[in-house]
Amino acid sequence: MEDIPENLETFKEGLERIFGKGAETIEKSIIRTLHAKLGIEYKEEECSEFVECVHRAIENFKAKD
Repeated sequence: MEDIPENLETFKEGLERIFGKGAETIEKSIIRTLHAKLGIEYKEEECSEFVECVHRAIENFKAKD
């Protein structure tokens, strides 16, 4: 669990292995929750890949301060 931030691609692959097509819904939910917890706006059209969205959220959070 603690290694997930450093291994996002592996985490994404695990979700896909376990949930198949349902992984996309889980990924979107994770992204929305991450944005809400960071207090930044989520615009779904700005990124399409899970790992990219996580990195952008972190960048946006850092730029916010």
